[in-house]
Formats: sequence, C-alpha cells, structure tokens
Amino acid sequence: MPSWFPVTVHCQREEAYSTGAIVALAVIAILLCVLAVSTSYDLFITIWFPDGERKPFTTSRVGRFCLSCSVYSNTKKVFNTYQHPGQLPALHGIRVISALWIIFGHSEDFNRIDKGK
Repeated sequence: MPSWFPVTVHCQREEAYSTGAIVALAVIAILLCVLAVSTSYDLFITIWFPDGERKPFTTSRVGRFCLSCSVYSNTKKVFNTYQHPGQLPALHGIRVISALWIIFGHSEDFNRIDKGK
C-alpha cells in the first residue's frame, strides 16, 4: 500500500538573480537615491535659508531638478486644499469621478482579455 506521506523532498533553489531583476533593482535604487538627495536638498534650503536668500538655490538647473523631485515639496502641493476665488469645486469632483470611471473601465477590459472572454 502506498504511503500518503512523501519519503523524500527535493528542493532546488537558484542563487543568482536574472539580468532583468538586477536592472530593475538598480533602477529602483537610483530613483530612491534621487528622491532622498532631492528631499534632503529641499529640507536643507527650507530650514537654513529665509525666503529671500533661497533664489540662487532654486533657480539653477540642479536646484530646479532637485525641487521637482523632492518628496517634501510635492506632498505639500498634492495635499494643498486652497482654492482660488472664482473656481467651481464641483468641477474638480466631476474630473475625479470621470478619471476613476475611465480607470475602472480599462481595468475591466484588461481583466476580460486576461480571462479570454
């Protein structure tokens, strides 16, 4: 009578990463380093220099690039709730709902294609 329990188990493990995995990890590491350096640059300028003395740091090409990649500045801009006078806040809600509707429709199309329907 055969046993229900396996007698031997053979595990095989690959030690080397594929070239694609190494490239992906390198790209992610570079992006994280750029974000860290840019955010550090932005925080250094914000903490140590008053508004009037920041101009040389923010107008150079490197300064503009660092400020555009800064997590600190970009989260402040994304979560800013100030509305200019004369704007209709309902239009922003309609834009969000429209974008979500389009994303939902495309994801359903891709799911249908993946399932072969």
